[in-house]
Amino acid sequence: MPNHVLNQEQSICPRKQHVSGTRTWNLHRYIKDSMASGLDLADCIQLPEGCQLDEWISVHVIDFFNEISLLFGTISEFCTHSSCPQMSAGPCYTYLWADGVQQVTPVSLPAAEYVARLLEWVEGQLDDPKLFPESYSTSTNSNGSEKSNPKFMRAVRNILKRLFRVYAHMYHNHLQNYVALHAESHLNFCFKRFILFVRQFELIEQKELNALRKLIQTLVAQPMVMTNF
Repeated sequence: MPNHVLNQEQSICPRKQHVSGTRTWNLHRYIKDSMASGLDLADCIQLPEGCQLDEWISVHVIDFFNEISLLFGTISEFCTHSSCPQMSAGPCYTYLWADGVQQVTPVSLPAAEYVARLLEWVEGQLDDPKLFPESYSTSTNSNGSEKSNPKFMRAVRNILKRLFRVYAHMYHNHLQNYVALHAESHLNFCFKRFILFVRQFELIEQKELNALRKLIQTLVAQPMVMTNF
């Protein structure tokens, strides 16, 4: 059994740690300190001077992965095969699973199994040093501007598009569970940061966000401070 399968007795969620002492770890701490200081989230996501775009995106993708893992683990006991037989976001959106390797043909799965496979797949991407190295070297275009790795950007867009689906499922199908657990404010904070970031750097197409379009409009307009979880 994969070590990411979630059940009602125990939630086992994958976690990708930043390596202490590396630039990515320092950036991770910089982000956390900025948010804890009360700085507006829209300012916290801005690319710092001297930081490569790929490096900045990499740190955030790892953070988003960890946050979603914990958030879903919080309500995993309520996301059963009977309550959520499909990976859906309300009645209008259903997501099929395929990773192009082990599962080539898209297949319908219970939400919990979809999320478990997704988190395992994302963790595999994050563990690939060619996509997510611990250190970054400067790479520029002939005009002196920074050059992103096209393979990295394709992988990131695919990862974030799929992670958004977990948020869509959690909001449409389990919001009442977060409210009952007094965790709604943390869910909202994490999601707003996620949305501001992917919109700032154009990492998810707008059509992929439509499942939570109204919520996004509301959250983006609301002031929000960092929450503890």
